[in-house]
This record gives sequence, structure tokens and C-alpha cells, in this order.
Amino acid sequence: MATVPLVLGGIVFQDIESPPNVNFGGEQQLVIHKLPGGKRVVDAMGPDPAPIQFAGRFQGPGAEAKARALDAMRMAGSQVPLTWSSFFFLVVIKNFEATFQAPFQVLYRVVCEVVTDPAQGALGGIASALGDLVGGDLAGAVSLVAGVAAPALATAVGNVSTAVSAIASINTASFSELAPALQAAGAAVGVAQAASNGFDGIISALDVGAQDAASFGANLATIADAVTQQGVVQDVQSLVARVSANLSTVRG
Repeated sequence: MATVPLVLGGIVFQDIESPPNVNFGGEQQLVIHKLPGGKRVVDAMGPDPAPIQFAGRFQGPGAEAKARALDAMRMAGSQVPLTWSSFFFLVVIKNFEATFQAPFQVLYRVVCEVVTDPAQGALGGIASALGDLVGGDLAGAVSLVAGVAAPALATAVGNVSTAVSAIASINTASFSELAPALQAAGAAVGVAQAASNGFDGIISALDVGAQDAASFGANLATIADAVTQQGVVQDVQSLVARVSANLSTVRG
């Protein structure tokens, strides 16, 4: 998977840091009723996703900082986005293990419990129409933006949601019906980029070099939080951009 970057809570795994493989899938929860004569009734109760696990190594100047940031996410127990290729999940880091070899090389192993798959709507749902794709992406964006300190972005995503809700049928809508949603989505993408740039400013302004332990810990915690929130903002931006792209394909 070296050519496919993976992003967990804003931490980017790419090139040699990208894990060689990542699992996905799970089970269907079943209740089995065994009847006389060998007959059975099987009730499907819904999907039960398996934990997503991957391992590899951080290498380079930021190896130690990335490992510390992931461990901070584990301790916080917050829901964070996990993305790679076309996959998008909202997860909680259940287990993070790191083996320090040098400041520039840290082995890692991550286990994530799946909370939801926002890009697909409800867990286990299958998008059967363009409206479902747009609704799933928008639901994911609304869910994610609630967890970041970016009120302007929350307002912008809310405007997209309101505009999309006003469309009677996305699959057959005319351009005039779609225009308000397209404009709102374009504005939201711009607001998301501005928010991401703001977190860049926070990260670059802080120093984690030689300093007393209290200052080092405070700065590292602030950087880890900013990296996490920036990752969420970038995922929101991607989802809203995809909403815009899918709406642009409609020919009512």
C-alpha cells in the first residue's frame, strides 16, 4: 500500500509509513431459531464491523511526534476519521502500540473500532441512487464538523444541508433547482480550506524543541489537537466537494 496514503485523525501515513495492508469487513449479526424437524429461521440483525487493524513504521524527522499524537488520540477516546483509497470510516482508536527504535524510526500497530461509515450513510447501507450518495456524504460532513472548533465551517455545511434538503428529487432536478446547493457547497469547500490553513498556522507557530517539560507537554498536546482537527476539516472538505461533484452530474 506504499502508493496509497492512509489518514487517521489527521495523521498522514504515506510512502514507507503507509501500512502494507489494511483489513475491512465484518460479520452479520444473526439470531438463529432451530425448529423441530431440523428447520431453522435466521433473522439478520444488522452488520457488526470487524476492528480495522494495520501496522508499519514511522520514519523521518516527524516519526516520534506522529507516534505521540496517535497515543494522545487513543487516550482521548474521541471519534476520528480514518480514510484510505475510497474508504472512509469514523473510528475510535482501541489500541495503539509503538516501539521506539530511534527518534526518526518508530514501529507502530493500530487497532480501530468502527463507529460509522459516514460516506455510505448508515452502517451496512448501500447507495442505490445518486440521492443516496449525496445524502450519505452530507450526513458524514454534518457529523464530522460537529466535532471541530470551526464554527464558520459548521455554518457553511449547514447551509449545504439546507439547500440540498430543499431539492425535491436530486435524481431528476433541474439546474435551477440544484444551483443553490452547488453554490453553498462551493462556499463550504472554500471555508474548509481556510479552516485547514488556520490549523496550519497553529501547528507551525508552536515549538517542540528544547524547553522545559511543562511547556513541551502543553505544546505537544496543542499540536496533536490541531493536527487531529485539521484532519477532520480536510475530510469534511472532501465530502462536501464530492457532494458538489455528484450534484454537477445531474441532468434533469
